Amino acid sequence: MTKFLLVALVTFNVNSMAAKKCTYNYSSEGSKLGWIAYKLEDKRPVKGEFTKFLFSSFASDSVKDLLEHAAFTIDAKSVATGLKTRDNTIANFFFGKYIGGANIKGHVSKIDGDTAYVSLGMNNVTKTIKMKWSYEEDLLKLKGEIDVLDFALGDALASIAKACKAQHKGKTWSDVGLDIGVKIAKTCK
Repeated sequence: MTKFLLVALVTFNVNSMAAKKCTYNYSSEGSKLGWIAYKLEDKRPVKGEFTKFLFSSFASDSVKDLLEHAAFTIDAKSVATGLKTRDNTIANFFFGKYIGGANIKGHVSKIDGDTAYVSLGMNNVTKTIKMKWSYEEDLLKLKGEIDVLDFALGDALASIAKACKAQHKGKTWSDVGLDIGVKIAKTCK
């Protein structure tokens, strides 16, 4: 009888340790597309995020594979900074100046180690930017930086700088930090 119980216990433990097949997919709930713009000579940050966006990919066997097939569309006028008047100013005087509409589109074109190469399109200009990526506790993080002048947004930058001249004391920076956190749904069977 003891031998039977020992065999049953070992069999149970081996079966419960069998590798489960997991798939990963995006979850819009809890995801955040953050950005950091800068004002004033001492480069003070203005943080915000986009509230309307769509990620697309297909369920994948790994987070890396999911990221490698990712595409996205962002409604750039869906700005949220915590101050409604500032949101409207940014939406109208910066994103409202885009050629071809206020959408930002892109896709991940390549992964190399912890670097994601993202093809980013806005204002009818597409550039590949490097972003560092990591994955921890169901959150895919991407961090990077762009210069809006690389996307032919000099007129939009001048427009927002003029609209905010008093608040920015004449200095609006062209570089923008990107800080993205995308929730990942993991399903194991």
